[in-house]
Amino acid sequence: MRLEVRFQAVPVEALRAFLEPLGYRFDWGPELDGIGFHWLKQPLSGTGVRATYFPDGDEGLLVIETDGRASVADATMQDVTARLMAERFEHASVWCPTTDRREYAGGQTADPPAPGSDPPAWYS
Repeated sequence: MRLEVRFQAVPVEALRAFLEPLGYRFDWGPELDGIGFHWLKQPLSGTGVRATYFPDGDEGLLVIETDGRASVADATMQDVTARLMAERFEHASVWCPTTDRREYAGGQTADPPAPGSDPPAWYS
């Protein structure tokens, strides 16, 4: 599964400061097209969640993907990361190329709530 989060570009260190408390580790490699992060789990097995940041002018793109051997915890972490990014970064949008819709990995819509609507029942 692949999620794309677009937002107003920030410096790499700002993104790193956001992702590291979530359990990601910085993974710089000259072969990467962007700037990579791996979600750290014990033991580090090579499976799981990878996030790659592509700063491009005013827009930043964070691609969050799991591989074919990712666990349920990995998929949940992918979803949590996308949701937190959408909440905390300006002008953020989440897109799932797998389904070609604005949704999270769990299938929930990623469309923002309508302005002036009541909050969900669980939000009280």
